[in-house]
Amino acid sequence: MAISCNLLRFLGIDIAGAENSWVCELVWEEDKKRICWLKPPYKIEALSEIVNLIKNRDFICCAIDAPLSFSPQTKKWRWADIELRCLLEKDIKNWVQSPNSMQAVPLRAQQLASLMLPYVGAIIETHPRSSLFFMLTEKSESLKKYKSSFKYLRQLTNKVFTYVPQLLNIDFAISPKEIKTDGALDALICALIAFLYIKRYHLLYKLSLGEEVYGFGPFYIFAPSSKKKISKLKYIPGNLGDILKHSWLLTIADELLKKTTYFRYVDTFCGFPIYQTSPKVVLYFKEKLKTSFLYKLQRPYLQNCQYAGSAHLIKLLCRNKKKPYSVDFYDKNPQAVKAYEIFLQKSALALKDGYEILTQPNAYDLIFLDPYDDFWEVWEKIMSNIINKQRDSSILLFISYKPNERRYMDLLQFLKETKAKYLIKELISPICVQECGYFFSVLFFPQEGLSISTLDILKHLCF
Repeated sequence: MAISCNLLRFLGIDIAGAENSWVCELVWEEDKKRICWLKPPYKIEALSEIVNLIKNRDFICCAIDAPLSFSPQTKKWRWADIELRCLLEKDIKNWVQSPNSMQAVPLRAQQLASLMLPYVGAIIETHPRSSLFFMLTEKSESLKKYKSSFKYLRQLTNKVFTYVPQLLNIDFAISPKEIKTDGALDALICALIAFLYIKRYHLLYKLSLGEEVYGFGPFYIFAPSSKKKISKLKYIPGNLGDILKHSWLLTIADELLKKTTYFRYVDTFCGFPIYQTSPKVVLYFKEKLKTSFLYKLQRPYLQNCQYAGSAHLIKLLCRNKKKPYSVDFYDKNPQAVKAYEIFLQKSALALKDGYEILTQPNAYDLIFLDPYDDFWEVWEKIMSNIINKQRDSSILLFISYKPNERRYMDLLQFLKETKAKYLIKELISPICVQECGYFFSVLFFPQEGLSISTLDILKHLCF
């Protein structure tokens, strides 16, 4: 049976336990711009009922509330789950569960999707509760409690039937009295997301899937209005280079904190206090670095797909250790400077460039240099100044370089010839090149007065 251009059918499915799945059938009347029940939400006990349904009725789109994709690269969470949790506020992130915690639901959903593919125009995954949150633009008591209280279910249903038709600029020729359970409401929202996918696509947001994904449909939710969507960045904060540099920074600073009553730190290529990162980075930290101190400090930010910058981490470290401190900063980027001036409530250093700190009379417990690409144009002068500055300060230098950068080998030869005292850790991996095109090295130049025992401890900790 062909689908009339004037009547389009949509299906919403809320898959829960074996005997608690709900289905909603909607029809869109194009000429009247209204949504009608094809059949009000009803409970099914066997997925075969849905297969029989779609064999006898044409549906242009179906949205399912259950994981339809998976990745062999991840242990627990998918990128999409991480991104959606990042979009939600702190106290409602647990609305999004990992597929591993949902028992047989993902398997049942994927089996159903595979059986539906020949019969349905499009199949997508959605998350009705999160979509309701973004539709209603509020975290109401009814939205938080409708799954456990009929009173709040009724409140939420009435709100949906009042507000959503205005939001979508359509008529609802359907009655809220048909919504008697949370599963019925979820199935309705799924069906509405299926409708939006075909008729109001601009109101949806597609969540990240990852690099190697298998399954039966993309993941869409109602688009957040806060513009908090995860940016597609060329440089992803929290990458392997950042992990190397910040792990060393925290390890060294933590040890140096023990040697002073007041910790003086300066970062003259400070960047921003906080960055937006990707679900891939969040997932890597959760699965590979969960026991690290870096993860402990970054965790509150990673929950929102954010990543704290270097000087920000030092502030967190000093507060964590209850150590008095000062953080000085500079960057040639005026926006970064302004962000840190607001964050630290102080003015930036008045420098010509980030390297000038090496020729200033002020001594620091730790100077951190994370220079831009112009480092290789002036590296000899900078390395000489670093060695001279060791008389009163310790310096941590992080550098990135292309695999064919000959000047990096010249730098190592220079350090050998000058008999400089330093520790070095290199990150030379094809994964780094694939990720961003660079290798990374971090070099620690200890202050001359630093004891041999402290250096031995740092050698042990850093390697």
